[in-house]
Amino acid sequence: MPNSKEARRVRLIFRRAAEGQTPSKIAQRINHLGWRTKRWTAKRSGQVRGGGRWTARLVTALLRNPVYLGRFADGKGTRAGSHPAIVTEEVFRTAQAALDRRRTGQTSRRQRHRLPLRGKNASTAAGEGDRAGAAA
Repeated sequence: MPNSKEARRVRLIFRRAAEGQTPSKIAQRINHLGWRTKRWTAKRSGQVRGGGRWTARLVTALLRNPVYLGRFADGKGTRAGSHPAIVTEEVFRTAQAALDRRRTGQTSRRQRHRLPLRGKNASTAAGEGDRAGAAA
């Protein structure tokens, strides 16, 4: 059974996305309202996780998660879960379409640059790598 307070918040996030609001704007708004990410305690370590501020990436991950439709990701598709849906199929699909429209299909600026020294350390680049074992 979903937590009713969390379910209301999830529905609001989906509704805002379906209306065309960007994940970044949604994150700004819900952080302004004082909402924090879900907090939990890790079973093995006992460490408390989550409870932080929302980011656009976290909002996008929430919006892409089929669990809110009452489904689970299963390989390349989804399968029915034993839990009830929090959002309707229509709202979920509208939010997905809004996210998809924002995708440019281009790689990020960071991925476009060639980095010729990637994977090389300073001593190897300077030719010192060959002498590393000579002193031994």
